[in-house]
Amino acid sequence: MSIIAATKIMSAMQVMSAMKVLGAMSAMRTMSARISACSRDTGAAPASTSPTARSRRVPLVLSALLITSALIPFGGCAATQRQNTMLALQESIDGYNHALRWQNFEAAAAYLPNDLRTTFLALQTENASNLQIESFTIMKVELESERSARVQVLLSYMLLPSVTLQSRRVVQHWHRVQDDWILETEDDAIFPLEEEFGAGSVSPSPSGSSASGSSPSTSLPATPAPSPAP
Repeated sequence: MSIIAATKIMSAMQVMSAMKVLGAMSAMRTMSARISACSRDTGAAPASTSPTARSRRVPLVLSALLITSALIPFGGCAATQRQNTMLALQESIDGYNHALRWQNFEAAAAYLPNDLRTTFLALQTENASNLQIESFTIMKVELESERSARVQVLLSYMLLPSVTLQSRRVVQHWHRVQDDWILETEDDAIFPLEEEFGAGSVSPSPSGSSASGSSPSTSLPATPAPSPAP
């Protein structure tokens, strides 16, 4: 399920919770009106003129208000918190992949754990002249828990001096640390984050496919990357 679709579902749930509360309050008002009408038909004194009735009605009204005020925070706050979590995840996914696509390695490294940033910067800088990412598409976002997510990204790129456009589907594993989402590992990356490198350029992992060949079909919701440079 995509971030946008999940957000719409949560908003609908909030509306349904509010409608249930309003329905309960309407039912209480209807019941109160029927009791008052019954009292008038039987000749009983109106509830408003009886001190005892007023003293009994006040706790009932307060209880209804307390129940109503308790229902809204529990449903609304939980949905809002989950919505904010997914929006923050989407921003981190887009931020990292966009920075990597335009070779803004300093910005991309900010989404990695501290112990991988130095290696990442050296690796990407050393191979920047060879790797040219043409586009990226977010194929699928799976929120496994409140603090972990699995993301599939389709990359289109060229490894110079070859001008053949290749495609590769990578799987990114994100983890939430306090309020920030961090990219911990990346399966089938062009240049693995954990790979050691020396004086020469690192050879990319051989799992890319030529764009001229058949590409895997998918019915997953996709989010294409913006085309203009920052």
